[in-house]
Order: sequence, then structure tokens, then C-alpha cells
Amino acid sequence: MNWTNLLNGSLTRLSIGVFVSLIIQPFHLSLSLDALGGQKAVQTPKETERPARSFKATRISNGKTPDGVWYSFTEFQADDGSLAYNLVIPFESATRAEEELRRRIKVATKIVRTDPQFDKKGKKVGRRVLAVYPETATDPPIVKLSWTVGPTYFEINSISMANVLELERQSDAAPQGQPKVGQPE
Repeated sequence: MNWTNLLNGSLTRLSIGVFVSLIIQPFHLSLSLDALGGQKAVQTPKETERPARSFKATRISNGKTPDGVWYSFTEFQADDGSLAYNLVIPFESATRAEEELRRRIKVATKIVRTDPQFDKKGKKVGRRVLAVYPETATDPPIVKLSWTVGPTYFEINSISMANVLELERQSDAAPQGQPKVGQPE
């Protein structure tokens, strides 16, 4: 079959269904082939699963820490309108990244969990901490997932625990066996 046949409308019902499935499936859209006059496709649970929340980057910026290290910062808006933030600081050493993690978790009101951070080969390369931080006069309590991988400090934070956990699930910080997207390798 070639594009000329497609443009001339000489596809059979089955071919239309297959063609539409190939076009639509990468976009995670569902379409009944009944609408095209074909047989209804059977959907597997994997095809119908969607993340609990989706996020859109609304602001990306960078800056310098007080001691002159460049960092990157991304603001995300969840599909419910709430916000979450991702911070990445590439320090000069793993020791400095761990110091930053310790400094930040020192002011937490509650440590929810703490785990070692492993690379893909199973080698320990840092630490991951989920914590709640106190409210201030102008802000509600904040949930932060902070972790280190070698000399790099990472942080996801939001007033929503659900946002932090979903972004963790979607990131390289996710526990083994979960989908990993987001951070470069």
C-alpha cells in the first residue's frame, strides 16, 4: 500500500482501523473502531492507565546560590491548577551536595522517609529524603523530596504531597520498578 492509495480512499475497513490505531495510539487517545465501521478494539489495562496527575512546565529559570554555584529551577502546574517545583544544583563534590541536603532537612518538621539513592547498576550514589517543612506567616507547610546523586542536589517541592509523589514517580528518583522519566541520565 502506498500514499496514493491512501489519498484515493481505496483502503479497506481493516486497513483504516490499523492506520488510525497507528496514528492515534502514540498520543494515548482512545477511539472505537465502530465509528469507522470496523470491529471494536480490545484495550488492555496498560493502554487505559493514566498518571494520577499530569504536569506542564510553566516557568524555567536558573540562578546562582549564595556561594556562586549555578542552579536550574522549573515550575510545574498540575492539571488541577496546583504548583510544584524542581530544583537542580550541580555542586563540585558529592560532599557539598550531601551538606546541602543535611542543611535543608535540618529545618523539616517531619521526615516521612529516608532511603539510599542507587544508580542503575545498584551502586549507592546518594540519599533521598521526603520531608514536611513548617508553614510560615505567608505560606502553608511544604513537602519536599530531596536527593543527591554524586555531586548533584535535586529537589521536588509543593504544598501538595500528591504532586511531589507523582513527580517522584515520573522522575529518575522513582523507586526501582516504577516508570522513570524526566531527569537526564
